[in-house]
Amino acid sequence: MSQLLHSMYSASRPEDFPKLFSSTDAFSFFSDAGRLEHAFIPVGPKGFGVVRVSTTGHRVAVTESKRRALTIQLQGYASVKTDQKSFKAEAGDITILNPCHRRSELSPSGGRDYLSYTVLAPVQEEQGPSRREPAIYRRDPKQYALLRDLLTFSFNLLSGSISDGQAAKVRASIEALIEELFRNSADHDAECILLDDKSHRHDVIVARAQDYISASFSEPISIYDIACAAGTTVRTLQNATQSRLGIAPRALLTEFRLGKMRSGLMSPDEMTSVTSAAHDAGLVHLGRASIVYRERFGESPSATLKRSTRSGRRDRN
Repeated sequence: MSQLLHSMYSASRPEDFPKLFSSTDAFSFFSDAGRLEHAFIPVGPKGFGVVRVSTTGHRVAVTESKRRALTIQLQGYASVKTDQKSFKAEAGDITILNPCHRRSELSPSGGRDYLSYTVLAPVQEEQGPSRREPAIYRRDPKQYALLRDLLTFSFNLLSGSISDGQAAKVRASIEALIEELFRNSADHDAECILLDDKSHRHDVIVARAQDYISASFSEPISIYDIACAAGTTVRTLQNATQSRLGIAPRALLTEFRLGKMRSGLMSPDEMTSVTSAAHDAGLVHLGRASIVYRERFGESPSATLKRSTRSGRRDRN
């Protein structure tokens, strides 16, 4: 069953208005035929949720005291005003709004409704709102494309049929990827320092990262989690794995998971499938995992499973 939640609003029901943030102080549509749809990826165990917003156009004033919001514009534009800043975000832009009061106008363009994704994230205690600008607006094509593709994939996947046994794990795995991209976009200089990086060599950091990955690869972990477990920052972890292994932390995690997926396919039981082997290894995006698997091992996952199954049958006979 679908894992998404939906909310619909229309100008014909003025008493029914969205309560997406801590408080909604004012809300109105541009026209009497106005409509608004929210589709939600529910908040996961780390506190990250996502909402897809589609509207014919509306004005809203909100106050948010507990969460940060990262929005990528897909269609239309948003005019945003805080107490200290105002800007207009268009398709291709990234906006980060920290806890504050703001007024926004979400407008359609080119005959198409306004459309955006917004990631709602908890405020970390060590990165309290007093240390942040209320609003950050920028254009970063590479990061925008990564966010757009991940969030589109996530909505498509979670809108399909997922078994009850896999639903929680799939949602948590997606949340880990969303957290990673959120932090890359919103926290360029954020750090999670448990040790003094200057007193530890890169090989120690890499060893701790590998130990953590080995113990947690099947769980929905992010690069931020790995850096914290290694007692360093994401940036220093990246430098360490690059200097010692010649790859980025994400590639290190993927390589380990691919190895576990291959082990599962080469020693299958009656219930083993390509999907189950991928999920057991912590790989959620099956299409992408299959492509990388073929590049890494020179055959498709299904070919590995088929060959292993035939070999197992011969051994039993």
